[in-house]
Amino acid sequence: MSEILAVVIGASLATLGGLIGAWVQGRREHARWIREQRYQAYVDIVAVHHDQISASIAKRAAKEFGSAVGATTADRLQDDVNLQLPRASAALAIVGPAATVEAAGAVHHAILFGDDAEQISTRNALLLAMRKTLNISSVR
Repeated sequence: MSEILAVVIGASLATLGGLIGAWVQGRREHARWIREQRYQAYVDIVAVHHDQISASIAKRAAKEFGSAVGATTADRLQDDVNLQLPRASAALAIVGPAATVEAAGAVHHAILFGDDAEQISTRNALLLAMRKTLNISSVR
């Protein structure tokens, strides 16, 4: 009888250990997946912001030099941004966190309404928030 009890207890402990191990592994995999999704969303929003800045610069240059070709190029760049921004913003809003979403909104606002210094400072704040979320301590 005691042998059967020992086998049952041993099997129960092995099963429990397996379940706990599977739970821990599932949590790790989920955290890894979230990090990958955040990284991709961050890359996408930074790329859109870069394109948005390029379109803004092209618009200013076309206006300053009175270039119709430059204006057409700027309009094309802005059209691309208008197509990409909603998708990139939606992905960012889903994977977050809120501080990063808010920082991305500040960059977007600075690009549209701010000066170069505000664009740089908000972009640096966004990159810092992204690095913090992804646990990237520094970039060398």
